Amino acid sequence: DIYIGAAAISDYRPVEPAAQKIKKHADTFELQMVKSPDLLATIAALDDGPFTCGFAAETEKLEEHATSKLERKQLDMIIANLVGANLCFDADDNEVVVLWPGGRQPFPKLSKQELARQLVESVASRYRARSKVRS
Repeated sequence: DIYIGAAAISDYRPVEPAAQKIKKHADTFELQMVKSPDLLATIAALDDGPFTCGFAAETEKLEEHATSKLERKQLDMIIANLVGANLCFDADDNEVVVLWPGGRQPFPKLSKQELARQLVESVASRYRARSKVRS
């Protein structure tokens, strides 16, 4: 009923996967990559698919980039946060903004554990709201 895409599985993959270990022969190594299919967008596009929630970790223009991703992937909800020095990955606390078509809810700086609890409640609330509209 709910799919939360907390991270891309892999944005890119090798064009030609190696059949065996690549031996170290030179000082440099070139690897050609190709864009991987977008699992979150694929799931969001399913007929009668689950409620989809994605994440957007951005270094700038947080809401602009997150809104673009929300619309482009046709998600029900996206959780957006800035990354950088002492933000997101390098900290015990975090603050985010949750966006959905026609709405937004900022969450102040909280411990990641408390923030996770509140985000689960937010996802459940938006899911229930979507379910009422579809009924």
